[in-house]
Amino acid sequence: MKSYNKTLRKLFKKARKSTRWYHIAIFIYIIWICFIAPRSNILYLFQISKIQEQVNMKYRNTLEEQRQIQEKLNRLKDSEELIKIAREKYFLKKKNEQMIVIEWDTAQVQQSAE
Repeated sequence: MKSYNKTLRKLFKKARKSTRWYHIAIFIYIIWICFIAPRSNILYLFQISKIQEQVNMKYRNTLEEQRQIQEKLNRLKDSEELIKIAREKYFLKKKNEQMIVIEWDTAQVQQSAE
């Protein structure tokens, strides 16, 4: 047993002197911290940046939708625009006015086009 321990000690001393094991240990530790650890800083930062991009995209889309709604609301303040929408969308009419609604049969229109 003593000869085994002596042999191991000699090998360890040679390995320590020749390879500078502490540099290897530090390198392995840095690799572990950066890439392998469950919440490594680099991977965590990539995930955070992806999530931030998604949130910013949704925010921009929401702002665009709000801007469009605000424009529609401003147009509705104009009485002529309100009348136009009421006539086109809800088929409302003025007094003493007739309304004719034409409905197309899409199947017949497609057949006649061919």
